[in-house]
Amino acid sequence: MSFDLKGFRNSQFGDRTESVPVPDLKEWFDEDDEPAIVVRGLTAEELARTNEAAERNKNINSVVEALSGRRQDKVEAMREMLGVTDSVPNDLAKRLEQFAYGTVDPDMDHELAIKFAENYPVEFYQLTNKIMELTGQGRQIVKKKSTKQTPQ
Repeated sequence: MSFDLKGFRNSQFGDRTESVPVPDLKEWFDEDDEPAIVVRGLTAEELARTNEAAERNKNINSVVEALSGRRQDKVEAMREMLGVTDSVPNDLAKRLEQFAYGTVDPDMDHELAIKFAENYPVEFYQLTNKIMELTGQGRQIVKKKSTKQTPQ
């Protein structure tokens, strides 16, 4: 069995998306809309950036401590200025990036990801789990529309 290099090379790929029900957020949707958030799988570059977010979270704390001469008041002031604290676990830093990259409808940036995570932690984790599930499935092949017209 051999891999179809030619077919793979000629294929077009698109995002794999899924609508995830979020019934506890119904107050944020129009009355006649089904409360759901559409998420997508990440690309390799986006996945790498989410992994770097966790690493960056670790490294910033180390740099701040080194630059401040380990005086606790300076350490805390610099962390506050940079918007990082010891209280941000690396897993959360990573998931915040996943959420910001992976939300489609509504499209949420990093600031909204933080607010969402703080206020709806269970849904936040469900959505980031779904984003990673879709990422693991890979992007999907975009089917070419047939140019043939059906006879009448």
